[in-house]
This record gives sequence, C-alpha cells and structure tokens, in this order.
Amino acid sequence: MNVADTTMACIGARLERSVDEIFAACDARLRDTRRVSLVVAIVDLDSGWMSMASIGAIRAVLLTRNTDFRLDCTREAVGGDHSRLKSATKTLTSGDVLALFSDGLNASFPLRDALTNAAQDGDNLAGDILADWSPVDADAAILIYRHKAAEFLER
Repeated sequence: MNVADTTMACIGARLERSVDEIFAACDARLRDTRRVSLVVAIVDLDSGWMSMASIGAIRAVLLTRNTDFRLDCTREAVGGDHSRLKSATKTLTSGDVLALFSDGLNASFPLRDALTNAAQDGDNLAGDILADWSPVDADAAILIYRHKAAEFLER
C-alpha cells in the first residue's frame, strides 16, 4: 500500500475521532515511511462547527461574508515531528468558504475575487484558479468547500 492509501485508511478508521487524534494515529502509522503533508477538516453540517488542522505544505483560508481567516499550518510533516500542531475550531455560517491549497499555488491569488467572479458559473472554479495562479510545472492542488452551498456574496 502506498503512503496516500495508508494515510486514507488510517483516517477512514477514525472518522468519529478528533482532528488531534487522527493526526496522532497517522503520525504513528507513517513513522517508517515517506513524510506527508496533511490537512484534516471535520465539519458538522447541521451546527456548522468545524475543526481542522494542517501540517506541511498546505495552506488553509476561511472566507466568511466579511473576513478572510488564514488558518495556522505547521511546517512539520506527518510521520515526523508534529508537536506544534494547532487545531482550529470555527463555526461556519451559510455561504462561508474553506479553501485548502498546496504550496504549488501562488499564495497571493485573489480567492475572494475568484469566488465572486465564479458566482454565476462555478463548475470549474478550482481548475480556473490552478490554470491562472500556478506555474505550469508546479505540483499544485486546491479544494474548495462552500458551506451549505448558499449564495456567498450578495450582488
């Protein structure tokens, strides 16, 4: 089993656990493998409660109606030292957006503008951001979660 499959199996076996417990289990399981970057976000769809943490070359931004929050990500790796892991908790409201992206994507890309411009046609938002804001040879990825799929910005 490769490192990605091992990590996913470790997470899948702990879906009811806290973010901190998931990271500890993955760290122990991956000790003798290649180190990995990992982000875990747990969202309760009914209450809007979110807990997340990130280790490695992954950035996390939470956009609310009025504010951009850059969530702390530690620079260690899973399978190595993750003693400085800081989980964050937030309460999401309808329309909040969580964007998780790798360091292959230019950190200064205008996420809020991209979301505003894609309000009419957001089918390929992630692909458009990658095409516009990552070098051709970069190993870049982005995941965009819109809470409760409500209208994000008023027109």
